[in-house]
Amino acid sequence: MNRLAEKCPSCKRAFKKAKFDQIYCSHRCRQVAYRKRHQARRMRQSEASAAIPTTCDHCNGSFWAKTRRGRFCSTSCRTLYHKALRTAMPQAIMMLYGLPEEKAFDVVETQPIGKLRQLLEAAGYTYQHHERQWMQVV
Repeated sequence: MNRLAEKCPSCKRAFKKAKFDQIYCSHRCRQVAYRKRHQARRMRQSEASAAIPTTCDHCNGSFWAKTRRGRFCSTSCRTLYHKALRTAMPQAIMMLYGLPEEKAFDVVETQPIGKLRQLLEAAGYTYQHHERQWMQVV
C-alpha cells in the first residue's frame, strides 16, 4: 500500500499516515488542535451569553438574565410564581367547564400543569400574576 506524505494541520510538518483516517502527526498536535477549537467555542459562547437587563415576572425586580429566556431573578421567585399559577387554576377550570370545586381541584392535582396551561390559553384565558388569577380575554 502506497502511503503519501500528509501535512499536519497543527504543526505543518510532513508525516506518513499510520491509519487511513489520521489527520495529525502526533497525539500532541491533536491535543493542541482540540484545545484551540475548544477555546474558540467557549469564547463564542461567552460573547453570545452576555447578561441582559430583565424584569422578574414574580417580584418585578430588575436583574441580569444569563439568557434571553430568563424570566425570574431567583429560584424562589420562580417557585412562588408557579405555585400562585397552580393555585389559580381550579377557579379557571370551574368557569371554563362548569365543574364543581372538588372536581376542579382533582383535575389540577392529577393533570400536568403544562397541559392545563395550554388548554386554558387555547380557550382564551391568560394568567394575570398581579391579580393571581386566570382571566378570559375578550
